[in-house]
Amino acid sequence: MTELSPVICEHQVVSGSSNSKANLQVPFVTGLRGLVCLYVVAHHAWLQVFPVFTDSVVIGPVYQLTAWLLYGRFGVDIFIVLSGFCLALPVMRNGTRMAQTSLSFFRHRVVRIVPPYYVAILISVLLATTLIGSKIGTHYDCCLPVRRLGIVYEMAMIPELYATPATANHALWSIGVEFKIYFLFPLLVFFWSKFGKLKVAVTTLVLGLLASLALANNPWVGLTPHFLGLFTLGMLAADAVVSKTKYLASASLIATGIVSSITLFLMAQRLGTSLFPYYPYLDTLVGVIAASSIVLISRQPNGPVGRILSAPWLCWVGTVSYSLYLIHAPFLQLFSKYVAKPMHLSLVAELFFTLTLGVLLVFLCSNFFFFLFEQPFLKKRTYL
Repeated sequence: MTELSPVICEHQVVSGSSNSKANLQVPFVTGLRGLVCLYVVAHHAWLQVFPVFTDSVVIGPVYQLTAWLLYGRFGVDIFIVLSGFCLALPVMRNGTRMAQTSLSFFRHRVVRIVPPYYVAILISVLLATTLIGSKIGTHYDCCLPVRRLGIVYEMAMIPELYATPATANHALWSIGVEFKIYFLFPLLVFFWSKFGKLKVAVTTLVLGLLASLALANNPWVGLTPHFLGLFTLGMLAADAVVSKTKYLASASLIATGIVSSITLFLMAQRLGTSLFPYYPYLDTLVGVIAASSIVLISRQPNGPVGRILSAPWLCWVGTVSYSLYLIHAPFLQLFSKYVAKPMHLSLVAELFFTLTLGVLLVFLCSNFFFFLFEQPFLKKRTYL
């Protein structure tokens, strides 16, 4: 699974100061979040037809042509980097100083994230125990039957530590992971200003990676401590965008991202679906690529890529992406059970139907969820 960060870089501007000179326009970030969220949803829609992690799948031409949708996990990596970037950007513009107290920051994080999250759990549990309570041969079957202890773990925001995936909504694990990272952000800012960006970023990356490797065969593997390193990569990208030596810093990060892209491509081709043991390495490579890409686009925000990511429709997807992420898994199961499966379609038709009409209907439902349960907790022109 996959998670989406509910950190929002304002579409118009991200500000860390009342001084207009301290404002940095990043109109592409919301669109980038929307694009990544769509990929994650498409990934889970693809898994509804090809449940490679829960069942045996016949490897045929259709599978091979659409196997690029297998890597939804990498969307989580990009969300983590985006979170670090968005939260750090105003801090870096403000001389590596937070514009609010740590307590205020924590309060805003909780108010922003937790209420919609709990509503999503409630909806997921209600659906999983009624309308979609039986297995039908899809990826969502891993959530069934829902177990009480799994719900408790989900409500405590530690579903990644539950021994089985029966937690009503398999996509929520990363929300808990990232939520815990937020509580370390003020400490990271302090270390950043005291010891320097490179020391903090490299140390966090190395220690996080080593910790994840040490937990490889441990029930605590779901903590994914290497994600903290990805978060600091986002902070490093923010620093590269605003620092006095931004061109040198940007060039270094971009060059590293190119090397990481080549390495990731070769590893993904070789590993196929056997990714799990290598996630710490792969996640780190994706994090470097994401951070370097953000810096590269920031160099030319009005270039072709920046304009595409700033498209109004894509920015709207990015705006409602947290809601879309929260509810898409059980709603895709609803579509599979009551629309796609009863039609007895061919494999190609079912996949096309799920990726188009299914994703569209889920997106429309997420808009209602956004207006009802997320928008009331949004504060405009903040970096919440």
